[in-house]
Amino acid sequence: ACAADRDCNQRMPNAKQKLLEIMDRLLKQPVMSKQKDPNTGKSIELPVNGAVWLRFMMELMAERDGELQLVRYVALRERGNYHFLNDYVRLTTLAYTRDRSTKIGMHYSVNCNDEYPFTNWQAVQTALAGSPVFAEFGAALDTMEACPAWMSPHAERLDKTPVESNIPSLILNGEFDPKTPPEWAASTARSLPRSFYFEVKRVGHGAIFESACVVRMVKAFLDDPLVRPADACIAQED
Repeated sequence: ACAADRDCNQRMPNAKQKLLEIMDRLLKQPVMSKQKDPNTGKSIELPVNGAVWLRFMMELMAERDGELQLVRYVALRERGNYHFLNDYVRLTTLAYTRDRSTKIGMHYSVNCNDEYPFTNWQAVQTALAGSPVFAEFGAALDTMEACPAWMSPHAERLDKTPVESNIPSLILNGEFDPKTPPEWAASTARSLPRSFYFEVKRVGHGAIFESACVVRMVKAFLDDPLVRPADACIAQED
């Protein structure tokens, strides 16, 4: 996307290679981030490594025009400025220690029921072994390790059967969505013959929150679910 955007490509040619080089450098030599422990108030140091950088990029791609934002952060990093990652560590890693919105027990109960029994873990490990750059980011592995001990019952095979319905449906997805990627939405649309599927360019997770055009499309669909909403305004927003 950056290569196809004249402004982005001029400011950061070979974008993919630069991003991977940063991750590789941080994997080999993490930068220590000084933070305050929210529980004790004492100063601590946390490593900003390749996994932190990769997760930062993933979260950034959930936002609109994430590729343009990355250009700015790469420029800062090339000047030796890691302050933006310090902020990211503080807002994620440290905040998580005091966050009560995510219940770890429920997290594993759901994932060990819904995901673990249907995942080819050998394939996951093989894929990670063939992609060392991403191996440290293999967050799914904690599920593989925890679920045998969690003893959560396994969901029935029916849970993995695609929903088939003739009910009119509107399916929206962001081009860069790193959480629920477009392939999932396209797969869903194939078993919903009366669905309208739209992929919104340069948008990440939650297309309806990033585009006034999409909001109008949703309203039009709710007014008349049998008519395909006009989507010309999506291109105009870009």
